[in-house]
Amino acid sequence: MHLNSLTAWGAGSCRAGTRTKKRSRKWPAQKPSTSWLQFLRMAFKEYGKNRPGWYNAFQDIEPPRAIRFTVRDALPEEEMIKLFQPGVLLDKMERAICAAMFLAGLRRSEIFALRPEDLDCYTPKITVSQAWQNFSYRKRNLGPTKSKRERVAPFDKVLQEAIKDL
Repeated sequence: MHLNSLTAWGAGSCRAGTRTKKRSRKWPAQKPSTSWLQFLRMAFKEYGKNRPGWYNAFQDIEPPRAIRFTVRDALPEEEMIKLFQPGVLLDKMERAICAAMFLAGLRRSEIFALRPEDLDCYTPKITVSQAWQNFSYRKRNLGPTKSKRERVAPFDKVLQEAIKDL
């Protein structure tokens, strides 16, 4: 790969958020920084293969390690119990939403798409069949959930009480 072809491909002016006009292809700068550095290392290595006097600036730099498994920070059980103690959540809506998120495991888009028919108090379960697809003011529309199928979530007593209070 020649340096000229690298510049023509889009590395010459790498502004994030722009696209090429010919191919409607994303610029490499929109990829994560590890992918961008790996691309540059590869390009410098390929350019230097046929040029013995070429100094590769990336040859002494360790390649970036990609993070494969990200650990999500979840609330510890003690903090979640403290959240539902009397006097912490004063607003009834906040209490209901937090109970739906932490006790039933619902996503924000699924909570806002719930209907009274989805709640079953006799066999404590919540049927999640749809979710908000767009949260902007003008384009609110319902669609399938993230998993694209209907699922059942537990309907905890604290959540039942919070909904009854509303």
